Amino acid sequence: MEATLTSPSGKNEPCEIRDLEEEWLCQINFTPSEEGVHTISLKFKGIHFAGKTAVFWPTLYGRIVRFC
Repeated sequence: MEATLTSPSGKNEPCEIRDLEEEWLCQINFTPSEEGVHTISLKFKGIHFAGKTAVFWPTLYGRIVRFC
């Protein structure tokens, strides 16, 4: 599993992925460094999960104010 965070300026950064105790669940951790619309793309074995791109708007205070 791969997760990539794309910032409003177009910078791509890998996200930390942790497996959870329940089968097929994981936790994706990231720290946005700028305010604005970000996306997270998910891939498994190099193949993008179609329709599985998350879009969100974090503030500089670490809160997410919108998630699609």
